[in-house]
Amino acid sequence: MTAREIVQRQLDFYNKHDLDGFCSMYSEDIQVFSFGSAAPDFSGMKDFRERYARRFEIEGLRAEVMTRIVKDDIVIDEERIRGLEESPNTVIGIYEVKDGLIKRATFLR
Repeated sequence: MTAREIVQRQLDFYNKHDLDGFCSMYSEDIQVFSFGSAAPDFSGMKDFRERYARRFEIEGLRAEVMTRIVKDDIVIDEERIRGLEESPNTVIGIYEVKDGLIKRATFLR
């Protein structure tokens, strides 16, 4: 799969609240950063899975890609997230794909 296809699949799993499918698109040593931070907010599949298991309990949670830019193994999405707050919010996600999995995700909120 291409980086574009991998990121799209994780988004599809996210919208279905399919935790196993979603996690299968990420590396076991996934690192998640807030934009501009030198240290990850969390890392490793155990923490990643726990965070998203809680998030997927939110019934109305859904993400929609507004804009997508792909350059080699980097995918940058402008996403509209519904269900976390009263009004939809916009997040920029930068996904770095290596060996067929997302290895690093950086979010600008």
